[in-house]
Amino acid sequence: MFRIFTFLAALIMAPQIAAAQAVWANYSFNVKPGAEAKIEQAIRAYFTDNKNFTGKVFFNRQVINGANPATHNIAIVQPSMSAWEKGVTRSRGDAKFAVLAQTLAQNAVNVDESVLTHVKGYGEAKGEGAKFMTFALSVSNPARLIQAFDKNFSKAGSWTNRGPLDIFAVTAGGAPGISHIVVVATEDFSTFQEYLRSENYLTMRKDLDRVRKIQGIGMVENIVFQGPFDINTLR
Repeated sequence: MFRIFTFLAALIMAPQIAAAQAVWANYSFNVKPGAEAKIEQAIRAYFTDNKNFTGKVFFNRQVINGANPATHNIAIVQPSMSAWEKGVTRSRGDAKFAVLAQTLAQNAVNVDESVLTHVKGYGEAKGEGAKFMTFALSVSNPARLIQAFDKNFSKAGSWTNRGPLDIFAVTAGGAPGISHIVVVATEDFSTFQEYLRSENYLTMRKDLDRVRKIQGIGMVENIVFQGPFDINTLR
């Protein structure tokens, strides 16, 4: 458990470095009943006015998560992998982070962890309180996957007119057989479901089906969206 918190702290404390692929460190937890508010408070207390933090932190509630026992996740997005590596040293001896780590240890059980690299993003990012659809994929041809999104998102009726979509490649950890995660932000789940019935998506799906297989779908509600890193710089 300490290793997990040290890894998370390293991403939090890392300096911002431009012109590099952003990374997403994901930590999933099974939160004890009634403990969500305690963890939210601890996260806000740690990140508010934290001048060392240059990334973006997400604390999310899992609405639908299949057989995965995780009820919540913390996602840290930082501008580069090298930023994380340099942050490992800076994370040691951080008393304030130790308080957050203790709160998590007392109120949640770690389920899994993974690090992903940002591949491409579309549309304008949404703020705190957004909802997310997550798609776990096994991709046979990553280049053609991006080509399919590029081609169809340039046409009328694109999802990017209503919300963002980001593609991440799994770098370490995660479930066996999953190579990519697609994250879609929306004001409500029904809006994205409507898009899945649109001509734009049905046309794009033909291209996507040739290069990817969906292994899992999740529904997520955001609780905390905090930090100076502008997600829109990933477009």
